[in-house]
Amino acid sequence: MNHPRLKAFAARLSRPLTLALVTGCLLAAPASAQDMQALQAIVNEANAHANSENYDAAIALYEKAVKMAPGETQLKRNLAVLYYNRGVELQNNKQYDEAESLFDKSIGLVPEDQPAREAKAANYYYRAMDLRQAGSTDYATLVSLTEKAIELNPKEGVYKRSLASIHLGEARNLAGNDNYTGAAEVLEKAKALDPNAQAIRSSLANIYLGVASQYTDDKDQRQVWIDKALAEDSSPAIQNRAKQIAAGRMEYGNSAANAIGGGGGEGMRGPVGDWSIQDKIAAVEKALGLEPAEGTTLIARLEAAETNTYGKKQEGALNERADKIFTELLGAGQTYAHSMPNLIQAGFQNARDTYIEQIFKYTGGRVARWGRFPLKVSIESPKNLPGYKEAYREAVVEGLNAWKNATNSLVSYTIVENPLAADVQIRWDDAYDYRFDDPDASAHNPIKDFEMPSRSTGKVASALGMASMFAPGYFGLAPQAVAAGLQYKQMRKIQTLVDESIIVLGLNPVKDLPEEQAQILMRNMAAREFGHALGLKGLSDNPADLLHAELPNDKPKNPSPRDLATLQEIYSRPANIILNVR
Repeated sequence: MNHPRLKAFAARLSRPLTLALVTGCLLAAPASAQDMQALQAIVNEANAHANSENYDAAIALYEKAVKMAPGETQLKRNLAVLYYNRGVELQNNKQYDEAESLFDKSIGLVPEDQPAREAKAANYYYRAMDLRQAGSTDYATLVSLTEKAIELNPKEGVYKRSLASIHLGEARNLAGNDNYTGAAEVLEKAKALDPNAQAIRSSLANIYLGVASQYTDDKDQRQVWIDKALAEDSSPAIQNRAKQIAAGRMEYGNSAANAIGGGGGEGMRGPVGDWSIQDKIAAVEKALGLEPAEGTTLIARLEAAETNTYGKKQEGALNERADKIFTELLGAGQTYAHSMPNLIQAGFQNARDTYIEQIFKYTGGRVARWGRFPLKVSIESPKNLPGYKEAYREAVVEGLNAWKNATNSLVSYTIVENPLAADVQIRWDDAYDYRFDDPDASAHNPIKDFEMPSRSTGKVASALGMASMFAPGYFGLAPQAVAAGLQYKQMRKIQTLVDESIIVLGLNPVKDLPEEQAQILMRNMAAREFGHALGLKGLSDNPADLLHAELPNDKPKNPSPRDLATLQEIYSRPANIILNVR
């Protein structure tokens, strides 16, 4: 938990509730020793319940204490915190009415308490997001809920971006009924909320072309709307459509509606070759969870993204650098709309002989996989670890390439220097603690009992937002304000996923081997561990498979047909857990 605001807020929620008694203010009259003892006993019992997160019992006792000492401010503040904490629990369980009532009570006791207002704002936002996830087209309700969230917490940018995304869906619906003028008005609202979103500007350009196509007998008005369209988006696709409409070819029809971003807020559409440098940098920033200050120059934004990814800014022309980081992080030609890597269509393996049941012994029948490729991989280079050699790093890369080559690059990765930007971190240690040697060792298979947190916030939310961007409907997660519902136990759940994709390679297995054999074994260890990281959270019982307990040190071992068929089986099933949290 490196973000200072997250630290501060987590500390606020996890601290024991304390009561500062002021004798002269108790019971609206001079308090007797007996009254003081009774009140203190109630408060002590309430605090014990609060520290055990038994908020209902704590609330009942604090309400009693407030009645006994209505003039005691600290009692009311503690009760407000309890209303807030319990409200967050109810919110996480989607009991929005009950949660809102408690947030209102918290605000009523301490009107200046901003976290309760932010939590109430998130409550409106979650209602809207749940309706959207259920496929609601009741745009009036969706807009109203999100506008309430913005009113309570105007600094939270994600609410404005979500409202813009709702307007995208609304505009698509209007355009589908040939109401291009109404769609244009809605999209202009969306653009005002999220002016840098290329998806909105492209959609607006398509709608303007739809309006232009209706001016069959008025070339001047047609050109006015064409010019407006090109001012929003001058990509080749828009230019081509504009030329057709300018020439009087009015076969446009519902293509304007179909060209609008699908309203899900997943991001930009269209061939990567059509994207501008600004589009690509914006996509990279979204993937990394970066939010540049208004007015930041394009080069400064690119340098910040490069530093976050590679550890330092890069050299070269702006367009080349933007292409490089975009391709490495998001994959050439990849769009945000796809939630499933192409492994399920992969032609690299036709056999259906798998060891999926062995994997399920470790995971309890659950599927944990990635929502998109390429994966970002960091490889540590320790400076003070006896026995470590840089040649081992090369061996690790060979192990990663074993999967890349065997899957015709469908399993792809890129090396990043910053571990905090990586999906998979590779580290080194003396010992090699192989965690998949016992399917019954619960300490080594957290996937089996893992429960996805209901909500998350701040930087973690940006990371999860990235995962959900590639996997729509990803456990109903949505970003919310930093100070609205984050709890330490939720952070630990997220950390579980991060830890699950950390590979620790030990030097002890290779320390007594000749150099060549040591490098082969290290390469095979890395290849097997990468297989586990890809989603094969278990072992094969066949020695011919790479995911077997025994590894050779005399020859490189590659994924077998059963390894590949099992991996393909994992990626053809719905995921219980998507591992992309960075």
